[in-house]
Amino acid sequence: MSDEEAGGFGSEEEEEEEEEEAGGFGDASEDEEDEEQEGTEEEDDEDTAGFGEFDEDDEGFGALVEDDEEETDETENDKKAIETGDVGYRMASELEWFRNNNTPKYQLQPINASLLEIRSALQKKCCQIFIYICRWMGITAKVGKGQESTMKTAAMIVTPGLVEEDLRDETFCQIMKQLSGNPSKNSRARGVILITLVLGCYTPSDKLIPTLRKFIDDGPPGYALYQNVLLRRTTYNGSRAEPPCTLELQAAKRKLFLRVSVMTDMMTGKQVTARLDPASVNAEWVEEIAMKEGIKNHESFSIFVDRFNNLRSLRGAGGKGMHVMDIVSKIDQAAEKKSSLPGQSQQDLGRLGGQLYFRADLFKKNADYEGDPKGTEIIYHQIQAGIRSGEFVCKNNDEYLELAAMMYYIEFGDDVDARRVEVCLIHWFPASMAEKDIQKNIASVEKLHAKAIYQREGYSKTKTQAIVINKALAYWGQDNSFVPGTMVLMSNKKKQQRRASKR
Repeated sequence: MSDEEAGGFGSEEEEEEEEEEAGGFGDASEDEEDEEQEGTEEEDDEDTAGFGEFDEDDEGFGALVEDDEEETDETENDKKAIETGDVGYRMASELEWFRNNNTPKYQLQPINASLLEIRSALQKKCCQIFIYICRWMGITAKVGKGQESTMKTAAMIVTPGLVEEDLRDETFCQIMKQLSGNPSKNSRARGVILITLVLGCYTPSDKLIPTLRKFIDDGPPGYALYQNVLLRRTTYNGSRAEPPCTLELQAAKRKLFLRVSVMTDMMTGKQVTARLDPASVNAEWVEEIAMKEGIKNHESFSIFVDRFNNLRSLRGAGGKGMHVMDIVSKIDQAAEKKSSLPGQSQQDLGRLGGQLYFRADLFKKNADYEGDPKGTEIIYHQIQAGIRSGEFVCKNNDEYLELAAMMYYIEFGDDVDARRVEVCLIHWFPASMAEKDIQKNIASVEKLHAKAIYQREGYSKTKTQAIVINKALAYWGQDNSFVPGTMVLMSNKKKQQRRASKR
């Protein structure tokens, strides 16, 4: 299978190769003496830098199933490399692209101009990126310590390259430079994580890729495998729009591709798992989940993230949709600016469990719902859940009762039982409707059920679910101006609340 066919992941055999603990660096949180020039570099406390220990448990990721990991002991050569500071990282001495008297070797001093040929308008930005890279890596003797958080520092390094493609090669070269000949084990470990985070956001130019690949392959074997997969994946799905988030940092420390839970049925609570990495996009998740669920027509569906009371769709404007991590990052950035945001804490930024949903958000007019029973059931349950939660509000009680009769038939067919109808009304509808005139409502549902064409002609479950979906589109649907021939369901909860308050 080609890289393109595999979504950029490559073969399963390659992904399952053994990895070395901490990428050949050992435990990056150990307080050890590094080989440094005396008085030339300050050692930052790992916790202060925001890294903490490279934990090996899965706490903070929410409910997930991780890809299997195998760890190997360091070879004698690896141990010797760590002791001597020679981890294999070296910028090519023949690299002729460097300008402004810059060298491809680690230095303590800030740079005065870009490493590469960059237009004058971006020179100041290049120098700023280098300072933030030094601070991330703990090289602060000459550039000074910053006040930014770990993720803010990462954003200051990555964001310029997201905005200006000309800065991408410069950023990669600056990180490689500060890893080349770096005598500090902790600093190197931070640099490896940093280049991993950048690889999850964008790739270098075709000109630099061979040098970057050689550089990666010369580094810690465990990270070399992980970083090469990220390089392929980011190339395959394209550059990101947002800087990395806390969840990505946690995964990068442990060289993990995650399996996260996504809710597919809003009434039963059923969940499936999807593979998550920095390059994951809406389209590949929708296709993966649709295949698992047996859905034939997946074009109606999208992934939604409900994080810190902020619901976002990943559909986007392009064919592949948005990157999962872009939405998470964007929400997290807003959350960090609002420390009082309900349910948000620093620890929550590293969790994603219970926040992902597979939902229909685009409905074709005259869709063939009967030809896709599983997809129809999931949409039907989504509408049921929306009615129960008050997201979709009927104009009057008669509309609720008509829906109730259809829903009862879908669940129980011809077998009408007054007590069962009462339980269903309470379970399916808001309390304001279900508990008001309950005996009258039960009698009305029984009457509607007996007269309905779906009951008299013995409609199938799927055909009747399709009627409910079309009723919902008639009540709460709007034409989608962006995609001709389609509709979207719009919540009318606030609109009905405003009407009620005026009465």
